[in-house]
Amino acid sequence: LVVLTLLNCSDPLPEEQSPLPEPIAPGSAFILTTALTYTTSSLATFSIEKPSEITDDLLLASGDAVLVKLGHWLGILNRGQDSNLHLIGSEGQVGPQYALPGCGPHDALLLRDGRVVISCYEAPELQILSLESGEIELFSLERFADADGLPELDHLALVGDVLYVTAQRLDRENGFSATQAGLLIGVHIPSLTLMDLSPEQPNQPALELPCRNPYTRLATTSRGSLLVGCVADFQTPTHAGLLEIFPDTAQVEVITSAETLGGYPSDLRVSPEGTPWVQIYTPSPHDPYTTEQMAILSLEPTPQPPRITHAGFTLAGFDFDSRGTLYYALRGQEAPGLYRLSEDNSEVLPPLVLTLPPMNVAFF
Repeated sequence: LVVLTLLNCSDPLPEEQSPLPEPIAPGSAFILTTALTYTTSSLATFSIEKPSEITDDLLLASGDAVLVKLGHWLGILNRGQDSNLHLIGSEGQVGPQYALPGCGPHDALLLRDGRVVISCYEAPELQILSLESGEIELFSLERFADADGLPELDHLALVGDVLYVTAQRLDRENGFSATQAGLLIGVHIPSLTLMDLSPEQPNQPALELPCRNPYTRLATTSRGSLLVGCVADFQTPTHAGLLEIFPDTAQVEVITSAETLGGYPSDLRVSPEGTPWVQIYTPSPHDPYTTEQMAILSLEPTPQPPRITHAGFTLAGFDFDSRGTLYYALRGQEAPGLYRLSEDNSEVLPPLVLTLPPMNVAFF
């Protein structure tokens, strides 16, 4: 077990760093918009009370960025060459920007002690960041790496004092191919130690999942379980599907297969009412690298007919606001924008149009 602390010397913050921004008010929403060429991104904001009144082009971000909620703040994870976390406050107020050396961040969440934990895709470690000082503590998960030395740490979930991390374990030497099972790793956060996840097998700090390439976010349910979607190589449905994991008993159940879904689960959300929804990607039967369609559907009580479908590789992120309204980001050349369903889910309302096509959305 290796735990290191480093001073973030390459951090863009001077000794007197920018103050933390004001907390974001409930009912606020933010949209990350990204050029179709993935060269640049921008941030927009609106209130769910008046969704048509959008403030666009608040600031620029990298073309490979993602939004994360960090308590009452928004984080922009820039995942390009210059890995960093940009903290955003009320109405898009710009806060400090923290360098994340060598990380390639994929997910982040706010811990109870006020620090932020970040999963690294380009390093076999978690980075634990102090927002006050910019100092980073490294927690090594190198023991879970495959032959290329990197476990491809992806999404995070915090349940009680245990941080759960998915590891994709892709073969970088062969085009990031999914050749082995993904992992769920448990870390006891207060003590920064690995957890035994299997009551029947001591010294097992990870569960081997019955699928390859866990790809979606780790969603928590009201019964304390975790949901995750696996995509394998987006071509082999045998190793793909949706899982429900019960950490207390180390039980893992396959909710549904990719074949039953009719595609590969590329995003996953739980509505305010507790209903899981999934976004699926269906490749062309003639060419696995061409998208036939994408869809969003409910999983309760079983996978339902798609509520939203679009041809091609056009759907990006989706989420629910606090009222349970579903919003989804549509990209592509035709009618891009942030769409939402009506209150009774019976119709799709006209889109919120932005300067760049939307990538994902975050609600407070």
